[in-house]
Amino acid sequence: MFLKRSFDIDKQYNSNKPSSIPMQIQKIFSTHIYICISVRMPGKTVWWWIGRGGGYKDIIQSDDQPESRLRAKDISLDWLRARLKGVWIDSIVLDKENSILKIKSLNEEKEIYFGYKDNVLNFIDITKNEKSLSLFFSKSGNHEVVLPPINLDFDIVKQAEDINPLSKNNDWLNTIASKSSSEKERKLTRKIKNIKKDIEKLKLYETLYDVARNPDSLENMSIYNLENIKIKFKKTMNIHQKADLIFGKAKAYKKAIEIQTKRLEETIKQQQKKDDYLVNDKPFALNWRFNPPKNKIKDDPSDVKAQYFFNEDFKIAIGLNAKSNDYLRKTWAKKGDIWVHIENSTGAHLFIKSKRVPDLSEWECFASLLKEYSKYPATEISIVWTENQHVKPIKGKAGLVKFSKEKRLSLNYKKEWMNLLSLRSN
Repeated sequence: MFLKRSFDIDKQYNSNKPSSIPMQIQKIFSTHIYICISVRMPGKTVWWWIGRGGGYKDIIQSDDQPESRLRAKDISLDWLRARLKGVWIDSIVLDKENSILKIKSLNEEKEIYFGYKDNVLNFIDITKNEKSLSLFFSKSGNHEVVLPPINLDFDIVKQAEDINPLSKNNDWLNTIASKSSSEKERKLTRKIKNIKKDIEKLKLYETLYDVARNPDSLENMSIYNLENIKIKFKKTMNIHQKADLIFGKAKAYKKAIEIQTKRLEETIKQQQKKDDYLVNDKPFALNWRFNPPKNKIKDDPSDVKAQYFFNEDFKIAIGLNAKSNDYLRKTWAKKGDIWVHIENSTGAHLFIKSKRVPDLSEWECFASLLKEYSKYPATEISIVWTENQHVKPIKGKAGLVKFSKEKRLSLNYKKEWMNLLSLRSN
């Protein structure tokens, strides 16, 4: 079942006797590089720091808990909290030679193993039944029923000695914060510059007030320009309406100065508090699967019913049923190819590959082809066409589509369409 390495669980942990006093998993936190689990036992709380992977593949028992400034959240943390928080356990044991942590529930019906696979932290969740084991592996998201004994599909990782996880987190944080600080400094400097520029523009409200109070100069204006301010007037406006428009603009600018000044003060304070820059990096991704991947059912080309034509200028495909229409749209036709259909009618979908748009006589032939394969009764044919990238399926309804950026043509039926285009079929 597993590929790289295996060992018998019972044999590996036979020497580690479980505690006679039950323990409880109380808190689960995460930093950017560790998962942190607290286990409460009488008179003492122990923290397990489990590296997320990458350069952090250490599992460490410590008295230190992660400080709030180090904590980060992701979906993996939420899942672990829902599954493990508050659980009573019989034992929690570290295999230092392989960097594997084993957690055994109080009733011995469940065991969870944390270890490393392909450089990333993973876990195996085992639920014991009478005769078999139900196994869940986070890397694949697959649930399997197996017979004991089972093997663990983890990579061999040598456990380093004398590691302080809190110091390691702080070192990581300082490195990232330094990069984040420089980037944040540049952004704030640019923001302050832009706000000051906006305030200078808004200060022109005084000039606008003066113009509104003395509007004679606006009489023959269609546009009022003041430095980089441009106010357009409607042709029907009289001089007083123009003055009202400018007065309203001046009033809005005056109010905006207060808002922008407040923004400037807050941004300058933020720039001065360099120690408060936040690290926005996401935690090291675990990419756990909580459900098995869905297998997409691929269309079988052998089931497709379609007719194909070609000449020197065109390659043409026409679907003979709804399923085939969908297959041609998704698989045969590319984004820039042409999709054609008879407007407001059910029937075949036509797809055209060409380096040019057909001319009118060629469109008549294509419309005639559609008429025959759609069993369309009229001799005047209204078609709609667009590029295939603008055609989207309607979920759950085979052959039905919605389209955009379409063009329409009304054309006459040409019985000799195949000869006119010198088409050959294959």
